[in-house]
Amino acid sequence: MNKRLAIMLIASTAVAALVIFFFVIKNNFNTGADRVFDGSRVRNTEPDAFELSFNYMNKEDSEKFNLEAGEELKVSWNLEKGSMDLVIKNSAGEEIYKADGRKAEDKSEFSVAAAESGEYTVYVSAHKAKGNIKVEHK
Repeated sequence: MNKRLAIMLIASTAVAALVIFFFVIKNNFNTGADRVFDGSRVRNTEPDAFELSFNYMNKEDSEKFNLEAGEELKVSWNLEKGSMDLVIKNSAGEEIYKADGRKAEDKSEFSVAAAESGEYTVYVSAHKAKGNIKVEHK
């Protein structure tokens, strides 16, 4: 076997081994780049509630509620790691509540009243976060 052929064979074997190695690593060890949610998402109708509990969340989520004027959305969260944004919009798309850049170890509990009847949407955007959030129609 000549030297050039031997070198090409060794080089192609090394490249193939690296490709296989990185394929195995990517499929067996989650580096976080492709992980977006590890947890549970529950939407109940009785009681009318939406709950996210997550060990890891790096995505956006939303849920709609139909409210009559004067009814409330009770919101509570406990953010252990990462950050989170929360926005509530009325049926016209206007923000009626906004909490930007909530950081780790942030807890809150409050209610937001509907000024008028209609559909209200709760938007949650979490960034490498761990925690939970619950929204209840009261």
